[in-house]
Amino acid sequence: MEGKAKDKFSGENMDITKSLEAARLELRTLMNSIPGGVCRLVYGGGLLLEYANEGMFALMKVTAEEFAERYDNRYDRLLAEDEWKELQSKIESGKDGDIIQMEYAVHYM
Repeated sequence: MEGKAKDKFSGENMDITKSLEAARLELRTLMNSIPGGVCRLVYGGGLLLEYANEGMFALMKVTAEEFAERYDNRYDRLLAEDEWKELQSKIESGKDGDIIQMEYAVHYM
């Protein structure tokens, strides 16, 4: 194949594990310094608690382990049935990126 340019690839291989771990630690430290509770919930018929800072568990009056054991990491199980149905309706009628605001009492077991 004389006269034709050959494709060349230049790259670098590196392990970003340490950088990711440092970023996660920095984010966790930031989230735990926020007064009050911060959490990430994922909707899939119920509200799965994907992440919560220490303040969120303090507000719920449980540890992360107790929450997982008592509620199977399902935040919707803290709500009264009528409140959950209202919130679920708002979630299902919304679009991706919508902000849903609702106030409710949390019912602890």
